[in-house]
Formats: sequence, structure tokens, C-alpha cells
Amino acid sequence: MIYVWIALGVLALLLLPVLLLRMISPGKTPPIVDAKGKAVPGSIAVIEKLIIGGVPQAMIIRGHSSSNPVLLYLHGGPGTPEYAFVRREFAALEKHFTICYWEQRGAGKSAGTAGEPATITLPQLVSDAAEVTLYLQQRFQCGKVYLLGHSWGTVLGTHTAKAFPDLFAAYIGIGQVCNQFEGERLSLEFVRDQARQLSHTSVPGKVATLELPARNAPAQEWTGYLLKQRRWVGEFGGAMFRTNLNKTAPKQLITCPEYTLREKLNYLSGAKKSMLQLWPYIITHDLSQEIPRLEIPVYIVQGLHDYQTPLAEARRFYESLTAPHKAWFELEEAAHFPHTECYAAFEQYMLTEVLSRKS
Repeated sequence: MIYVWIALGVLALLLLPVLLLRMISPGKTPPIVDAKGKAVPGSIAVIEKLIIGGVPQAMIIRGHSSSNPVLLYLHGGPGTPEYAFVRREFAALEKHFTICYWEQRGAGKSAGTAGEPATITLPQLVSDAAEVTLYLQQRFQCGKVYLLGHSWGTVLGTHTAKAFPDLFAAYIGIGQVCNQFEGERLSLEFVRDQARQLSHTSVPGKVATLELPARNAPAQEWTGYLLKQRRWVGEFGGAMFRTNLNKTAPKQLITCPEYTLREKLNYLSGAKKSMLQLWPYIITHDLSQEIPRLEIPVYIVQGLHDYQTPLAEARRFYESLTAPHKAWFELEEAAHFPHTECYAAFEQYMLTEVLSRKS
């Protein structure tokens, strides 16, 4: 009989993490509450799934007042929705904007759509972004929407702003992509430089195995390379300046209540699918050549220590761009996530520079 109890005890220990994960994974977004824990009147906190571009796509919409300006957040990756990674800091920004954290087709809560991955293309995603924006304008009876893109979201954001300028009040690019192949060369150079400083360890030997793929190498080859190379970018502070992103991101995703357990387990497969489809475009194009002008105000926010979309390339995009108004905001204590690493400065910039200007 004791063996039965031992077996039951082992089973319980094995099931306990799964049960805990289910408990913290309801797939719902909590209401916005005041200091007393009561729902803020007029606030919005919903998860919606709509047919966008012919397929179901999800969006998390949160804000203290539905009458606030609307901001559409285009996540990076490609294929890695960022709500779980920005939600704590952006809870404060939700006092000033109604924020739509759209999960692009094939990614996160929008994964698993029939017909994927063939429909995951830049032109289709630009069309999806415009459709999401039109929905937000109708839902909130608002005028132009603020468009924010981070990392891959800056590729999608600049193309969307170019194609549909009448929909947007301004474009905010964070971790701006320009010529990503040149960015990858700079990123590898950074990793090698950092490794050389650790000559007393085995790190330089491990980094020495990294070889930059050819610009037109297959997406599978690039994916294998980036999985290894980004580990060292994270270790050396080129993803987040004072924190190792590789260690913090998994916990942030696991504890995010907006995702179900199944969505959390499928998160990486959705990211891989989007990466394989979209990376060939990202690595072979130069946005400074493709998008010389935007017809709306442009704000570029960049971390000084960013070595995923290096500052030098972001600056080159900014300097080559013509726009009715443009501004550069550089944060010295940040890398690829300046909008969370230096949130207070970012929020102040959004309020005093972006919101205060009428397009």
C-alpha cells in the first residue's frame, strides 16, 4: 500500500506545476482598478478576436478612458507579441492612451489560423494593420490613431504609415530597423568584442563558432544562427542593458494572465513560423531606400546599447527620412527595449513631445 501512496505523491508533484500554470493562465485581462481596487469608471480592459483579413486575430485593448487617444502597438519578432513583456510598465501609459496590443496573424493569441503560413507576408500584414486601425476608429469614434512599432514592428509600421498616412496621427519607431543585414554585422562585431574581454573564460571560444550567414541564406540557416547569437547579445546587455532578456522573458510570459496555457505552450512555434516567412524580406531590404519619406510626424526612440537593431542603423534611417516633423530620442541606459528599460523617460516623451503636437 505504501507504494501506492508514493506513486500518488509523485504524480501529485508532477501535476502541481501544470495545475499552477492553469491557475495563472485564464486567458483573460484583469479590469483597470483604482487604488482601492475598484474598476475605474469608463475604463476598458478586453480581449477581442475579430476576423481581420479573412482570419481570426486577437487584440488586447486596455485604457483608463475610452475617450483617450488610441494607440496601436505593433509587436516585434517577427511573430513575438510583446504584451507580456511591456504590460507592467505600460499600465501607466494606459492612463493616457487606449492601447490596442494587436497580435499579428500567426503569432501569439492569433496563431493556428487555417491557411498559414502562406498568408504571413508583409503586404498582408500591412493590410491587416489598416483594417485593425479602421476597426479601432469605428469602435472608439476617434480620429487618427497613434502607430507604435517595436523592432520588426518598425518594418510593418513604416510600410503601414506609408501606405495609409490618413489613418495615423504619428508614427513612433522603437528599435528602428533600417538595413538589418548591416545591423547583424554590427551585432556580431559587438558580441565578439565583448567576448574578447572575457579571455580568461571559455566564452571567446564559444563565440568564435558564430559565422554570419550570407544575406540571401535560407531562413532556416538564419534562424539557427540567431538562436545562438541572440543568447550572447542578451548575456552582454545588447538586448536589455541591465538585465538578461533571455532570463526575464520566459517568466514574464508564463505569469501573463492574458494567455491560456495552450497559448503559452504554442508561443514559440508561432514565432518560428512567422520568422521563417518574414525574415527573408527583413534581411534583404533597406528601409532607408524603400521609405525615403513619410507624410506624418515621426518619432524614433532608440537605446544607446541596442545590438538587435543597432543604433547606427536606426540613426541612418532617421537621417535619410523626410517627414513633416521628425524627432530623435536616445536613451543612454537602455538597449533594445528603451520603452520599458527607461519607462519614466519614455512616458514623459510620449506626453510632452508626441501627444502635445497636433498633426
